[in-house]
Amino acid sequence: LAVYVRYIDDSGMAVGDTATAQAILKQIISKHPTIRFELETPDAEFLTVLDIKLKIEGNGKVSQKLYAKPANKGITLHAQSHHPTTVKSAMIANEYQRVRNNSTTGYTHTSTRAITHKLNSNGYSASVVQRATTKK
Repeated sequence: LAVYVRYIDDSGMAVGDTATAQAILKQIISKHPTIRFELETPDAEFLTVLDIKLKIEGNGKVSQKLYAKPANKGITLHAQSHHPTTVKSAMIANEYQRVRNNSTTGYTHTSTRAITHKLNSNGYSASVVQRATTKK
């Protein structure tokens, strides 16, 4: 077992091959009838972990970008909500902080565009987003 991580009700591990992963999964599931786990393997390039897609490059480095599940409707705190402006500004700043924290250089632009689109779809103008992201 190369890596094991856990976050609330999600866990992940990296093993050498699919057969090893399936054996570990079978052993875990056999411990109790109500335990449910799924084995996720990388698609053509990426492995999804929580809201991040990971890719192991040819040189062994890991690249990552933000990911939204297909069920994600892109809904966030709407610009017209009656929350204080400070709350909305903090939410916008935190969305872009997620991009900085969870996207490697090659994917930052794509992730930023996705967040900008989500905010625009929820009523935030470019000027409001700009103000929220340039505050110190």
